[in-house]
Amino acid sequence: MIIAKQNKTLPKILAALEADGEMTAPEIIASTGATARCVERQIRRLLADGHVHIVDWQIPPGRGRAAAVYALGPGDNVPPPKRPTASQRRARKREWQRKYRARKAVAKRLAMTKHEFNPFAPIMAQLRAA
Repeated sequence: MIIAKQNKTLPKILAALEADGEMTAPEIIASTGATARCVERQIRRLLADGHVHIVDWQIPPGRGRAAAVYALGPGDNVPPPKRPTASQRRARKREWQRKYRARKAVAKRLAMTKHEFNPFAPIMAQLRAA
């Protein structure tokens, strides 16, 4: 049993993990209403004591750090995902640049066709002449 000395956050964290099962730190923060610093400090303490373990890592879409998914009870911690190699980062950057250039080319073509092709141009010219 975990003894909480004058700590109101620890029972909330344990109750949230028990109710929902596996949660990330932002999910725990949202469900308990505690500050991020307090929750992260308590999670580190629970990890060190073996009351909580990391079962998975959530990788955000796009950019950002992976978030650990915590579960109540003892167990082995899953190691964090490895950082992409330099060649993988370069390939991702080349792919992004290729898509960016394609979008810019389409936007440029659309902008050119707006000004070059106007179905009302002959009528407007006749109205100006009159």
